[in-house]
Amino acid sequence: VDGQRLLDTAVALVEVPSPTRDAGEVADRLAELLTEDGFQVERPVADWPKAPAVAVRLQGRSPGKVLQFDGHLDTVHLPFVPPRVAGGKLYGSGSSDMKGGIAACV
Repeated sequence: VDGQRLLDTAVALVEVPSPTRDAGEVADRLAELLTEDGFQVERPVADWPKAPAVAVRLQGRSPGKVLQFDGHLDTVHLPFVPPRVAGGKLYGSGSSDMKGGIAACV
């Protein structure tokens, strides 16, 4: 695991406000980051235009089973807290639920 890449990805997601039912901008940011990293990114059309899905695939080197991770990018309705790293920990809106988890998956 590349710790700096993990932190950079988490910070990039946390710095985008994404209250419940309004995660479109952070979904766009995630799609952009993963496209830059060589992932195959799809944006399925859904009935929630402000909370769009990001479907990502990374082709393996050999045939095998598929492993799927699921998560969400919206955060609770509290005042937005920008990302801050202190004492080796990331703080900010969604850093533990669940933008940090999404960063760890990718």
